[in-house]
Amino acid sequence: MTPTIVALDLEGVLVPEIWIAFAEKTGIKELRLTTRDVPDYDALMRGRLRILDERGLKLSDIQAVIATLRPLDGAREFLQELRTRSQVVILSDTFQELRSRSCASWTGRRCSATASRSKMDGS
Repeated sequence: MTPTIVALDLEGVLVPEIWIAFAEKTGIKELRLTTRDVPDYDALMRGRLRILDERGLKLSDIQAVIATLRPLDGAREFLQELRTRSQVVILSDTFQELRSRSCASWTGRRCSATASRSKMDGS
């Protein structure tokens, strides 16, 4: 059997979208926007940060909502079965500060942040 690697997105595939969950908790509809709605990630994040600043919301407020999130129905079982057939890589465009506390409980495995430094800091 040829070795395979399967890559999955974290949010919206295995767990709920963090920003949508936060929007539902706060009642701020504009925070429901994702890159599907605003493809320019920089513009999307600037808009989110502006809303957070205007409303006095902090990182800890977002983290509190994240702590309540659970894997989508069937996600754990899906991952367990997939891991018997292939190596699995879970990708996310979520900032480490948002996902680090809950990632292991969502996926059943240790999560690590690996990214090209040049992609992160623009150099």
